[in-house]
Parts: sequence; C-alpha cells; structure tokens
Amino acid sequence: IVNPAELDVARREDVCNQCHLQGKHVIRRFGREFFDFRPGDRLEDVFVVLTGEDRLDDQGRHQVVSHVEQMRSSRCYIGSDQAMGCTSCHDPHFQPAPEQQAAWYRDKCFRCHDDQSCSLPVENQRQAPASGSCVHCHMAPLGTTNVPHTAQTDHRILREALKPVESQAVSGPPVGEALAVFDGAEARLPSWEVARARGISKMTEAWNRRDERLSQEARRLLVPEGVDARDLTAVINALGADETALAELGSSYLVNGEIEPARVVWRRLLDLNPDHEVALGGLAVIELQRRNVRVARIHLERLLQLLPEDPEWHARMAEMAWAAGKRDEALQAAERVLELDPTKLELREWLVAAYRSTGNAERSRHHGQLVEQMRKRAGSGR
Repeated sequence: IVNPAELDVARREDVCNQCHLQGKHVIRRFGREFFDFRPGDRLEDVFVVLTGEDRLDDQGRHQVVSHVEQMRSSRCYIGSDQAMGCTSCHDPHFQPAPEQQAAWYRDKCFRCHDDQSCSLPVENQRQAPASGSCVHCHMAPLGTTNVPHTAQTDHRILREALKPVESQAVSGPPVGEALAVFDGAEARLPSWEVARARGISKMTEAWNRRDERLSQEARRLLVPEGVDARDLTAVINALGADETALAELGSSYLVNGEIEPARVVWRRLLDLNPDHEVALGGLAVIELQRRNVRVARIHLERLLQLLPEDPEWHARMAEMAWAAGKRDEALQAAERVLELDPTKLELREWLVAAYRSTGNAERSRHHGQLVEQMRKRAGSGR
C-alpha cells in the first residue's frame, strides 16, 4: 500500500490526476493498458495526456473533470512554486457538511492568505450571500457543465469577485493545432511516443469530422521517422505490433477514400488481433462497398458476438440482408437496432416502407404512428 503523503508532489498529484484530469485526449503509451497505473507511478508512465487551455465540450459547456487544468492556471498554484495540489484543499477521506464548508475552505485559503488579503472590508466579507466564504466569490460555480443538474466550481481561483466566469472562458486550440503535453512530459518522453500520441489524437478528430486534411496530418505523425510514407509495406512493418497506431492508420486511408491501403492495414491488424473491433468494423464497411457480402457477413457476425449491444452493426447487418433479398433477417436486425436505440427516426421511416412492401400492414402502421409521434416531439422542442 502506497501512502500518498510519502510521495513527491508530482507523484502524489498523479494519484488524483488519473481520474480528475480529462485533457483533450488521453492516449495510452505503446504497450500499456488503461489500468496499468498504480499509485506512485507518474501519469506519463502509462499515458500521454494532451491538453488545451480550458476544457469545453462540443456544446460549449465546461467539462466537469477539468479541475486539474484550471487549478494549474491559477495564481495560487503558480505562486506556490507548483507545490499546491488537490490535497492542499481537499481531504479524500472527509467531506465537510454544507454548513461547515465556508469555514473549512476559508481555513485552507488562510494558510497562505488572511482576511486582509481581501479587498473588501471585513464586515462586508461577512455579509450575505458570501457570508465569509472565499469560494463564493473567487471560485464561483460555472453555470454550464457537461453533467446535467450540476455546477462545477471554478478552480482558476479568479481574483475579481463575482466577475462572470463564462465571459472569461476560452476554448482549446482549434482542431489540428498542437495541443500541450500535460505537465511538460514531452521533455521526458521519447519523441516518437509524443508524435504517435499526437497522430492518434488528430486521427480521432479527423474521423469524427471526416476531415481529409487532418487525417493526412495524422498519418504523417503516425508513420515512424525515417520511413517512407509511400511504402505501405515498410510503414506496416515499422509499426510492428502497435495495434492502436495501425487502427488509426487504416482509418486515415479510409477518410481519404483510399480503400485498398485501408484494407491492407486492417487485414494486417486482424493478423495480430482477430477480434480487433476497429479492423473488423472497417473491413465490414469496405467489403459491403465492394459487394463482397460473404466476407462482410463474417466480419459483422464476429462484431455482433463481441458487441451485441452496439446498434451500428445490427444496422449494417440489416442493410446487407435487405440487399441480399433476405427480408425477414433484415427486418429482425432493424427491429433489434430500435430496441437498442429507439430514437433512430430514419430507420423507423425505412421500416414503414419495408413492412408495407412485404405486406405487413400492421407493423408498417405501428412504426408509422411512432414516426408521427417522434416528429411532433421534435417540432415541439421536447
């Protein structure tokens, strides 16, 4: 058992950071697994964490677990010569009662400050609504977070009391620009490991946006230094048993419409790991495009064994079966998709027509009624 109090500051903080640091991307180092971290390790022993200036999600809401990045941007942290950490203010084994919190955290602040540090007269500090709470003014809740019904305390510890936090928020760097490696770990990690992590993170963004330019940037980072990126065999050999890098490399080719290189890469990946979900899914999509139904079915059936609750692959199976004239199988797969995700309006609309074409008026009418209900709800904004 490791006592965090006996660790140096960086290792002690990483015990907390393993959960409370989200970052923009968290990439496993080659050969490591997510649960390899043990108290006493540095986070960088297992992960490369890429961060932006402030963590906002796609809806502009603050990420609840970005406390670490916020705290490190605060003057309190910087002025402590980076000795300030989570346990400077928090006891993982004790949570003060609501009526005790103002005094509890004020005591933590007064270890460095005193009541004269506040620009307000003491009598004003004690007036409602602050009622003597440093946190009320200097760590005001962020109004929007990515967890419903919650408000995140702003760990930037702003000096200007009650200044609207939202107006000060900045999003991270635009997609494709270099993100920072957390805690300066870039200087301590092998350069190829950092390039690999950046390539994986860029490819994640490229895939989500189907961004060809970004996927090409990702590929340049994924290809090991000194290897000719035009020589696919050399690239695959250089990546060796790096399943994650191979998976992302295949994705980069697919995003750019380079089907055959993607197919070659993912087949190599299946040689390494016959159950690799990215390779199975990518190859299933490619073989469906090539109208190679027999091979596509093999990949889809294996995916459904591995991921029986994933509606995407049931939908692909429905698409394939319908094209092959296997109406009952297609309808059964489509119904399974809706069991897993009842919100798929387009699939319900397809089922209305599909059941009508097979003469099943009752099921066509059933889905038609649900389609109308979903459209009304969408129109009312509910």
